[in-house]
Amino acid sequence: MVSRLLVLAGVAVTLVGVVMLLVLAAQHGLFRPPIRVAGGALLAVALVVTGWRVMDRPGGRVGGTALMATGFAGAYLDVLAVTTVYDWIAPPVGLALALVCAVSGVVVAMRWNNQLLALIVTLGCAALAPVLTSGLTLTLVAFLAVLQIAGSVPELVRSWMWLAPARTVPAVVAILVVIPMKSIGTDAVHPQLLAAAAVIGATGLSSGLLALRRRSDDVVAAVSMVLSCLPVVLVANTLGTTAAAAWSAGVAAIVIVAGFATRPLGTPARFALASVIVLAVFQGCALLSADYSTAMPFLVTALVVAAAAVQQRSVLALAGASALYAVGMQLLLMDAGPRTLSSQRQAIARLDEGALLSGLLGVATAALLVLAVLQMRTKLVADLRRGIVVSAGLAALYSATVVAVAAGVTAMTDEDGFYLGHFLATAVWIAAAYGLLTLGLNRPAYAHLTLGAGLTLVAAALTKLFVFDLAALGGVARAGSFLVVGLLLLVAGTRYARSFAEREAGTHA
Repeated sequence: MVSRLLVLAGVAVTLVGVVMLLVLAAQHGLFRPPIRVAGGALLAVALVVTGWRVMDRPGGRVGGTALMATGFAGAYLDVLAVTTVYDWIAPPVGLALALVCAVSGVVVAMRWNNQLLALIVTLGCAALAPVLTSGLTLTLVAFLAVLQIAGSVPELVRSWMWLAPARTVPAVVAILVVIPMKSIGTDAVHPQLLAAAAVIGATGLSSGLLALRRRSDDVVAAVSMVLSCLPVVLVANTLGTTAAAAWSAGVAAIVIVAGFATRPLGTPARFALASVIVLAVFQGCALLSADYSTAMPFLVTALVVAAAAVQQRSVLALAGASALYAVGMQLLLMDAGPRTLSSQRQAIARLDEGALLSGLLGVATAALLVLAVLQMRTKLVADLRRGIVVSAGLAALYSATVVAVAAGVTAMTDEDGFYLGHFLATAVWIAAAYGLLTLGLNRPAYAHLTLGAGLTLVAAALTKLFVFDLAALGGVARAGSFLVVGLLLLVAGTRYARSFAEREAGTHA
């Protein structure tokens, strides 16, 4: 343990010395630039050669690891200095040479089956690279992405678990700092930033999925994969609204395709992929909803995900659809709240075809969520089934009310349209109550739940009829509401009486 601490301290001090040779000597005019660069390169080669020879000797593994790791990291930093400090070579050439240095280090680490060597090379380079680039810059991000790419090989071949966060975190942290720096105060598109985020995300996604295929319970690999995908999702905020939404949708689609292509996957991988997909989808929907002031992006996406939940019987899809639907309904409440629905002036002014479509989407999504919940047999869903069904039912009823009122005021843009809308809303409420009561008669297994829900809805419809409709609606609409409610109540009561009579007759027989 003491020997390891000593050699690790030696690595740190030596690399700091290399950086001082390359940077501080230049600032103070010590030595000519070729001498500084050549000195750093010669020192790196000497350390690698010495470390290789030490590794072959008894007890030399610790010292050899430190020496070779220092040499490879020094060579990488030397290339970085030549590219950024002295500007002797173009960045693409510098990246290629840095990749050679990093790959050489990890190949030697694989040769000696030495994860510590790969970790020291990766972390040493990542820790000191910002000094040579004068802070967090896009060039630094590119060089850290090189380390991420190089480190993916031994992680997959040797199953070195801790190399995943070591190669991922530096690149992700750097680009997450650069993204807001590039997006604040400008509308310009940054292709290099988009490309860097895409490379980091693609590297993390592909290597993470391959690692999780081999080690299905590897939580570290799953978390590292999610981290690597954060930049490619968040970089969309540097684009315009439509382009950002399209970028987010594209990221979500690629992750979905990648997940299907690498099935079967364990629970950590599925949760990791779901996290990235949900983040991308939420971001795209939020951007569109904020810019166009509508709930439709969330509700459309919720409808699609709910359909997938029904098709695949996926609990993750059900959870995602429920979350999207909850946000969509919140936005619908903000756009078409109870005050808007109950005020003739506000309803005519604010409710339009967008509110009508949002309401229809709300009804359809709620129906799919209920269907998905009833199909699934997992214990978690079973425990939550009643709550989800009731919540979805209430959301569907409110959405249907929005549809009815919006349909009235868009068809007739005056008080008659408002009256028509609320006549339709009352009819929808009592029709829904009748449907629930009928379902209880036809499906005895759900009789208790549907009877309670149906009677509650009848009470709500009667309350609306006598408290709101009687005071707010005009003559024809008011009379029509009373007639519809009365007739449906008569039909429902007659059906229930006949049903109980038939059951009693069957019992006596």
